[in-house]
Amino acid sequence: MRITIDSVADAAYVQLSDGPVAPTVEIDPGTFVDIDSRGRVVGIEIIAPGRSWPLETIAERFELDSDSYEMLRSIYRPKDHGSFQFYRSIEVVAASS
Repeated sequence: MRITIDSVADAAYVQLSDGPVAPTVEIDPGTFVDIDSRGRVVGIEIIAPGRSWPLETIAERFELDSDSYEMLRSIYRPKDHGSFQFYRSIEVVAASS
C-alpha cells in the first residue's frame, strides 16, 4: 500500500496494487475507486481527505482484501457510522511503502 498526498490539490491517493485500472467508480463527490477487470480495488482517491469518506461502503461494494481493509482502518479513524476521516498526523508514516 502506498499513500500519496497532494497538499496543493488537497487530495490523497491510496494505491493498493499495481494492476491496470478498468473503470473508476465515483462513490460520493470526492471519493473515487479505481478497480481492475475482476472488480478488485486498485486504488482510492479522496478529495479533501480531512472530511469523512465511505470506507465501509467501499469495502462492502468492491473486493477489498482483509489486509488492505485493516490497514485502511488503522490509518483512518471512524467519524460517523460507515465514514472515516484521514489522520493527517500520520501522513508521512503512511506515505512510506
